[in-house]
Amino acid sequence: MSKKIIWASIFLSLVLFSNSGLASSVLDWPTCLALAKTHNKTLLAAQLDLLQASSNLQLVKAGLGPSVSLSSQYNQAVHSSGNTSAKINISQELFPALWQSPEVTEGTLKLQAAHYDFLDTKASIIHDLYTAYIEVLYQQALLELNTKIVTRRKANMDLVHAKYQSGSEHIGDQEWSDAQYQQAQLIKKQNQRKLDLAKQNLQQLIGTTVPIVTKGPIESHPLISRPSIAQLTLEVPIIKKSAALIEAANATIKIQEKENGALLVATLSAGKNFSGAPDDSVTGSLAFSMPIFQNGKAELQIAIATQKRDQLRLNHQNLLSKTQLDLETKYTNWATSIENLIVQASFLKAAEKRAEIEQAKYSLGLSTYENWDAVENNLITQRTQIVNQQKEAALAYIQWRAGLGQE
Repeated sequence: MSKKIIWASIFLSLVLFSNSGLASSVLDWPTCLALAKTHNKTLLAAQLDLLQASSNLQLVKAGLGPSVSLSSQYNQAVHSSGNTSAKINISQELFPALWQSPEVTEGTLKLQAAHYDFLDTKASIIHDLYTAYIEVLYQQALLELNTKIVTRRKANMDLVHAKYQSGSEHIGDQEWSDAQYQQAQLIKKQNQRKLDLAKQNLQQLIGTTVPIVTKGPIESHPLISRPSIAQLTLEVPIIKKSAALIEAANATIKIQEKENGALLVATLSAGKNFSGAPDDSVTGSLAFSMPIFQNGKAELQIAIATQKRDQLRLNHQNLLSKTQLDLETKYTNWATSIENLIVQASFLKAAEKRAEIEQAKYSLGLSTYENWDAVENNLITQRTQIVNQQKEAALAYIQWRAGLGQE
């Protein structure tokens, strides 16, 4: 065998091994979250919005410093030599911290609002991502459960067939057990399709085509002691954003008032003539401007800015009450789901014990098919319910976190 073939075989083996490892690697929640933070398009767009708000603030601050401009000129008259000159102009608004303070304040507060908006957007995206992640775990748990149900239905069907052959069971019960086995196979097949769809949805939210392989069970987070909902409400990003926008609106009013006040500008100009003529110059000026009559425009602009501020205040109070009620509801749902999960676990334990006893009784001919079938169906229901309740508790937890604006 040639060296080229050997190296080609080694390379192909490495590629296959690498792809096999990728396909079998387990995507846990921390990895899922890390991938979304670097690939989710909505989250990346929100980060750009925050960056833009920061740039806007820097733009305002840049206006506090002096501006410098350079100009050059070449003149030539008919039958005369040319004249070349250059000039540098420096202009500085006097007391910029005094004059432009409202703009800086407004820009700073808008940056804060953008930051809180980003936190709220991120929490919403993570909520959707975690919901999709839990759906994958949920469908996967159901698939594992339905696989066991298919096996159990097959064993039950064989038992009924054996009893029918011995003459201790009738044809109706045999056909019924056959139908139950077929139904279990169908549910498993449908469950597999739902799992594939859930994985596609999670891939889309992450923003990559990474293979989705997860491992259960669904995690249930312990319930915390009831916190002060009123205090937590004030820390929610959308509430902080609303408060920052009110303060920014106050700064906007001051900007409108300032634009209708006096303005003082100092200018320094230095010129150089390159033709040899001694007409170099250095000049300075101090300009003062103040609007006298604007036909009521200034008052109207201030009134509009004030109305917007007052509207923001009303919206803020409404948002406070709605957010507090929303948090109350989400905590209650979380507590209820944890309590239901505990009770459901007790029902499942009892159902498993009953099914074990009834299975033995039916095998020995001490119980009817109807009684045994009812106990079996209840066991399947209880096992399905525990998975449903685990999903509900996990979703209630992430909804509580999203309501707080937290990851």
